[in-house]
Amino acid sequence: MTWNYDISEAPRGHTEKVMRATAKGKEFEVDQFNPDPVILTANCGTVMQSYWIEKSARWHGLSTNEIPVAWMPWPSPAAAREIADL
Repeated sequence: MTWNYDISEAPRGHTEKVMRATAKGKEFEVDQFNPDPVILTANCGTVMQSYWIEKSARWHGLSTNEIPVAWMPWPSPAAAREIADL
């Protein structure tokens, strides 16, 4: 994996419709945001696992106005096995 310096390409997640139920058992549908995990590099050089926080429009671990320097996708189990076999 290599670092990508175009932060606009970083996956932020997806919204899906899920069913919920009230305490009385009445079901209703809601939109649920599911963030995609990524690895980010901050301006200070810190590398961290992060994800997009939709409600506050920022990356987890960074302040609201802080923009990451670079990102890479969080490795899938299959990718982790490939790396281990190298």
